[in-house]
Amino acid sequence: MPEAIEITNMRNNSSNREYVLNAVRKNGKLLDLADEKFKDDEEIAKIAVDNNPEALEFVSDRLKGNRDIVYNSVSKIRMDILLCKT
Repeated sequence: MPEAIEITNMRNNSSNREYVLNAVRKNGKLLDLADEKFKDDEEIAKIAVDNNPEALEFVSDRLKGNRDIVYNSVSKIRMDILLCKT
């Protein structure tokens, strides 16, 4: 099965900061395919987690210690859980 075009494009542009920034705005989990330096970029990490809280998995260990980024992810996941229970 062919790879989704957004994944192929991310692989081809993983070292381009502007491309990565725009890609994680649309799909935060694409952070997984970005260069390691972008996983440690606070702006990119915040945008990725804001788009998809599960993107926290892909941010650098240093940023996993960033209260704002972690809180944003956890609060969004918690809200999703609460909304699913109603």
